[in-house]
Amino acid sequence: MKPIYIFLTVIFCLGLSSCARRVYFPAIYQNDIQYMVKPHSTDSVKTGIYAAGTYLLQETLSSGGSINSGLLNIYRSHTVPNFNFSYGILGFFGSYAKDSSDTHITAGSKSFTGFGVNGSVSYYKNFGEVDWRIIGTDLVYTHESGNYLNFRRAIAHDPDVISATQAGLFTYGIFSELAIKPNQNLNVGVKLFFSKTAGKITRTDLYDNQYFDSIIGTTGSLGYKKITGHATLATTRLFTNVSFQMGLAYRF
Repeated sequence: MKPIYIFLTVIFCLGLSSCARRVYFPAIYQNDIQYMVKPHSTDSVKTGIYAAGTYLLQETLSSGGSINSGLLNIYRSHTVPNFNFSYGILGFFGSYAKDSSDTHITAGSKSFTGFGVNGSVSYYKNFGEVDWRIIGTDLVYTHESGNYLNFRRAIAHDPDVISATQAGLFTYGIFSELAIKPNQNLNVGVKLFFSKTAGKITRTDLYDNQYFDSIIGTTGSLGYKKITGHATLATTRLFTNVSFQMGLAYRF
């Protein structure tokens, strides 16, 4: 057999072996960065306190399971000349639901709860109705507890799975955003972002880290007066994890 065919066969077999292993991500891994509304530079009031409720869905393609959760984020945002910044606290709860072929989970789902802190800062230029937040950064720390975390720790040494065992995660990202305000009541936004969770998500002496990758995504927002809705879609480079968010924020 020619060397090239041997090489391709080995790669194919490795791919099949890798795909056969189930991967269990942390509860809101790569779905932890939240969209934080910031006042437009033309707003008469440039500081606001917000309460945002968000539904999060995470499809773990490499394991066949899905994670559904709800998150509440209370934060404060400021807009000053050329800069926006936000900071807040959050709490979340939800469950991991297995697929029909998963033999590692005997019960139908594993629940979790958690809390965290988050922040965001950006540099912008105003062009009339448009604030272009040219470059910004998002930061979030979350801490998870519950049955899903206990389950991941219990099976961490199983050779048929890849399981993340830590409770705390720190994620950072960069973004660029257009915030458009055609009138005093309406606002529209489009955001592109790239984020990554710091550190090793799994023990590197047990298995590689290919499933735990950086994430890229986009957020669209639409607001009327004090209420802003948003939807976010993101995926890893290897498409092993797809995340979706939909939420509403109210400005007090």
